[in-house]
Amino acid sequence: MKTKKILILLLFVCIGFATLNETKAQSVNVNVNFSTFQNDLDPYGTWMDNPRFGKVWVYEDPEFQPYYSNGHWEYTSYGWSWVSDFEWGWAPFHYGRWEYDPLYGWMWIPGYEWASAWVSWSSYDDYYGWAPLGYGLGINVSFGSIPYDRWNFIPRRNICDRDFYRHRISHGRNNNFRNAVVINNYYNGREGRFSRGPDRNEVQRHTRTRIVERSTYRGRPQNVAIDHNRTRRNNDQNRVNNGGQRRNENTNGSRERNINEQRRVENNRQPNTNTDQANNRDRRKERANNDEQRKPENNRQRNEDLQRHKNEQQLQMERQRNEQRQNIERQQRNDQQQNMERQRNEQRQNMERQQRNDQQQQMQRQRNEQRQNMDRQRNEQRQNMERQQRQMNPQREQRQQQPSMERRQENRQPNFNNGNQGRQRNDNNAQRGRGNGKRD
Repeated sequence: MKTKKILILLLFVCIGFATLNETKAQSVNVNVNFSTFQNDLDPYGTWMDNPRFGKVWVYEDPEFQPYYSNGHWEYTSYGWSWVSDFEWGWAPFHYGRWEYDPLYGWMWIPGYEWASAWVSWSSYDDYYGWAPLGYGLGINVSFGSIPYDRWNFIPRRNICDRDFYRHRISHGRNNNFRNAVVINNYYNGREGRFSRGPDRNEVQRHTRTRIVERSTYRGRPQNVAIDHNRTRRNNDQNRVNNGGQRRNENTNGSRERNINEQRRVENNRQPNTNTDQANNRDRRKERANNDEQRKPENNRQRNEDLQRHKNEQQLQMERQRNEQRQNIERQQRNDQQQNMERQRNEQRQNMERQQRNDQQQQMQRQRNEQRQNMDRQRNEQRQNMERQQRQMNPQREQRQQQPSMERRQENRQPNFNNGNQGRQRNDNNAQRGRGNGKRD
């Protein structure tokens, strides 16, 4: 029993040394330019001019999807790196950006900054998601900045699987992930700044496997390339080690369970690397032959697509010009209507103001006429009252008139009347004197 434990311990130590040697990430600084991209990608797709992005490259397979087709995720010192099985995958998945065109599908826009993968990561519930970063998008984007149908969501436990596409949620159900949260975990070093993706410890907790840091290289395949066969062998060895560790920890397990685990590991081992290389060469030759046969047809189809695209662009430009002309005419009509409405309002206001002035003048005239009428009525009433008073007191008027008449008559009599009056007064005095004598 002790000997068995010692052997297991030595096995773990050897695996640890091998892992340390493998986890040293090496980067090869490679200068890239447009000519390099054009020469390496030209046999596998089509270069075309886009009115918005300039020169773009379109892969020949219409079902192709970036960071989904023919590849898988590996954890490296830069975070989660996309390992492509395409011969041309060293460039479009680590440089530049991807945009989708309804006519041509996915188009690659060349760029000259390297990243382990130009994608944005997110998580929701028990799922991880990633989507290619489009033209002009930085790594600090919200979930809604990228269209929903460009996201790929898979369960967290399947992020390390090579056949993760078997577990992907269909794009038609991506509306269920509207509340997904972008993973703000970034690499910021001399190689650049890009998203690292999910945390390594978190992935280990969900997958229940130990994540080994792999080597990654920057450069073209003829310079350096990732050893996929070595990666597969390491994955097999990890599965064996994990299975052995679980068997040692499960002291109460049965022997039959251990045998089944060993059989499962043996069945999951990859075939001989030489066979893989031969099969890959055969597939490449077959694809090259098919490409040669389909090249004239593809060129004709490509020319037709280009002509159709130009026609659509012309139609679109014509539609835009018509829309602009219609907008200008609509704006002019609106301005004319506004001017007419403004003039009508001003006329209405002037008329209302004139009416108010006329009403005020008319009211003033009416008040003046009323005042004059009232003054006239008061004068008439006063005259009537005076006339009534004169009619009621005619004698008084006569008496008042008699003294004045007498005085006028006296003034008219001559002066000889004065002598007669003197004699009459003397006679009266004499009579008065006789009467006084008798009385005596």
